[in-house]
Amino acid sequence: INLKTKKINKNKIKLLHHGNVSSSRKLSLLIDMMRFLDNDKYELTLILIHGIYEKIAYQKLRFYARGLNIKFINPVERSRLIDFSNNFDMGICFFPPTNFNLKYALPNKFFEFVQSRLAIVVGPDIEMSKYVKKYNLGVIAKKWTAKSLSDAIKSSDVKKLTFYKNQSHKYAKKLSSNDNDQMFKNIIDSFK
Repeated sequence: INLKTKKINKNKIKLLHHGNVSSSRKLSLLIDMMRFLDNDKYELTLILIHGIYEKIAYQKLRFYARGLNIKFINPVERSRLIDFSNNFDMGICFFPPTNFNLKYALPNKFFEFVQSRLAIVVGPDIEMSKYVKKYNLGVIAKKWTAKSLSDAIKSSDVKKLTFYKNQSHKYAKKLSSNDNDQMFKNIIDSFK
């Protein structure tokens, strides 16, 4: 995808998180984060996939978010997700290590945020923070708390956010599956 970084409106910093509704992901922390941010300046959009079994959890999140500048929108087709997400400023990948998978998570959404040319905010995790540091893609919260997450977000002014978005643009090809396809094929072939 040949995207460019979008200019940031300093009066409305647009935050994005997309993914599954799961109790292990502690999505309520993202809502609590907004209690520490200026809701006139920051807007959070949540695109949450939920099946019949997660419907109650989804409704509870919506109820919990009342009165905050949080939008819940319907899932976007995967083929449109990168282009759609390009309209935001910062992608949030914040998963407290409540289980083995989340402790070592390096999810698709992280790379989708890079491809969308967003600044990225993560928690003090094992894998994602390595990439954020190595490529200077965004900020890392110091703790697994809503306050720490909000502090990390507030630490970036428009100039810094623009820099991080440009870093995502700079490394989008390197961090895409296109450049890693052969490596994956070689690994798979080594097991034959």
